[in-house]
Amino acid sequence: MSTVSLCMIVRNEAANLPRCLSSVVCCVDEMLIVDTGSTDATIPIAKSFGARVLEFSWGDDFSAARNVGLEAAIGEWIMMLDADEELAESSREGVRPLLSNQEAEGYFFRRLDRLDGQVIEGECHLLRLWRNRPERRYRRRIHENIHQQVVAHRGAAALKSTDILVWHYGYSTAERQRKSTHERNQRILLLELQE
Repeated sequence: MSTVSLCMIVRNEAANLPRCLSSVVCCVDEMLIVDTGSTDATIPIAKSFGARVLEFSWGDDFSAARNVGLEAAIGEWIMMLDADEELAESSREGVRPLLSNQEAEGYFFRRLDRLDGQVIEGECHLLRLWRNRPERRYRRRIHENIHQQVVAHRGAAALKSTDILVWHYGYSTAERQRKSTHERNQRILLLELQE
């Protein structure tokens, strides 16, 4: 049976991490949490789920942080979630069967936003499960992705769509107040433009 490594980057996600990790504990064989400077209970919470925590000094580069987890992963497949996401309960049993498709190199999951208890119309499809290969690493400081790496090596047909659903809570009022993502993202985008 194929093995799956969950790779995440986090910082001060104690409020979200239990929901996220408990949603995937049945689907993964290894949890790698790259912590970029938490000052809350994020690290003890991650360890309580059996996760291996890798500490990484934040340098305004999402790809660099994500790649730390990929370098350490030993699973044959990588699953990527953010701490403010949750694998829907109805989708959890559907992950393992995907691993037996010999033609697939990766899978897109559906993501829906939940905003203060309401489901927001419109979904996006994001590559959240792919075969672990050393040539597949994130690029770009922000709005990083890896699906272009898969397409470059195996073609678009190797990426499959699924009905696996991920709930995203990051746009809730509480989350927006807790995080100052606008200022951080503006700073990183300016660095990206300079480079």
